[in-house]
Amino acid sequence: MKYKILVIGTLFLVISIFAIYHFRFQLNDSQLLGIPFEYSEVEIATTNIDAKFLKIEMSIWGTDYIDQTIFDDFKIYKIPEGYGENDWYLSYKDSLWASFRHFKTKNWRDELYQFHFFKTDKDSISCKVTITGSNYTESRVLILNQSRKPYIGSSKRHQQ
Repeated sequence: MKYKILVIGTLFLVISIFAIYHFRFQLNDSQLLGIPFEYSEVEIATTNIDAKFLKIEMSIWGTDYIDQTIFDDFKIYKIPEGYGENDWYLSYKDSLWASFRHFKTKNWRDELYQFHFFKTDKDSISCKVTITGSNYTESRVLILNQSRKPYIGSSKRHQQ
């Protein structure tokens, strides 16, 4: 009886190790049973502006992630995992704003978000945003020229 339990336990252990290895290193989505192994990352670069005045926030529609701080006071925070409409808000000195929407089709797909803020003239700030996923790269240049936070979606959501 002990021999039978030992054989079954050993077999179960070997199959489990094989399954974990297979899922961890073979799947493109970096996922094992819905648990992400890697998280999205943020990189911030600046040219001719002071990063202490920058702030990046994001909201994910259909979740409790509303106005989550991603970068503030030289500190980078974890990006919440969520698919769908990911709304990003960029600000400089809380007086110049820009926003964009990035649509994610799966919450476990991890991206690298690169933000390069730079002065385009005496009073104008721009940001080149590059998003790199497992099978794509997209870039856009935003001008921080709005005087208040430009909510992308319904204003009812943010009136709370």
